[in-house]
Amino acid sequence: MTISRHIIADITSDDPFLFDDLELILEALALAAKAAKATTLKTAYHQFSPHGVTAFLLLSESHISIHTWPECNKAALDIYTCGDHTDPNAGLEVILERLKARCLSRQIILRQI
Repeated sequence: MTISRHIIADITSDDPFLFDDLELILEALALAAKAAKATTLKTAYHQFSPHGVTAFLLLSESHISIHTWPECNKAALDIYTCGDHTDPNAGLEVILERLKARCLSRQIILRQI
């Protein structure tokens, strides 16, 4: 029996302009995947005008996604990993550190596969 973990978090940043920095967000997600011991298969993203970013990492073990609203200093984050070798909490910590952010709310769902 494998346990998968799904973290859903709403975050805010000490610097809301970071939520509009596409390069930084993509770097944070890539580092989060490595920290979570997950394998990135593909990356997709969109920079909104005048502001906001949506980014998605397709992982061999599932996915990491973020949608940002810099004008509201909020972002929605989703980290879902399957496999006993993964640690989505480690990925979350990397994203929080890189985006100078903290959780407003966090939900962890355990799923058995």
